[in-house]
Amino acid sequence: MDLSSLSTMDILGKPPIFWGGLMVFTAFSLTGLLSTLNLKGKIKQTVRSHQIFALISILFALFHATLGILTSGKIISIIGGIFTLLSFSVTALLALSTVKNGPFKVSVKTHQLMVYVSLAFALMHAIYGIFLS
Repeated sequence: MDLSSLSTMDILGKPPIFWGGLMVFTAFSLTGLLSTLNLKGKIKQTVRSHQIFALISILFALFHATLGILTSGKIISIIGGIFTLLSFSVTALLALSTVKNGPFKVSVKTHQLMVYVSLAFALMHAIYGIFLS
């Protein structure tokens, strides 16, 4: 199987890039949801488990991005993915900065706001990729 066949292959009527994007969006959303529930006292979660969920999300995103770059010739989709990846990278940097002795001082609220901005970029990227390309 070559890379060009990945873009034409269907899994339940959708290409693998669709399912990869769905996994990424779900993983990041779940990471944020669990953290929000933790802050509201609804569940108990450690910072370490939040970091592990975020790392898993990033690994899914790297797989999705690699698959998209290798199989897609749609430049606007790739640019949307780059903006999404950059926004999640800034979000991760802000997360590192919320802990004691981080690179610079950032509040948890600022990190949360950037999470929402990143998810908005991801949603716009997904809507374009699914419906407009």
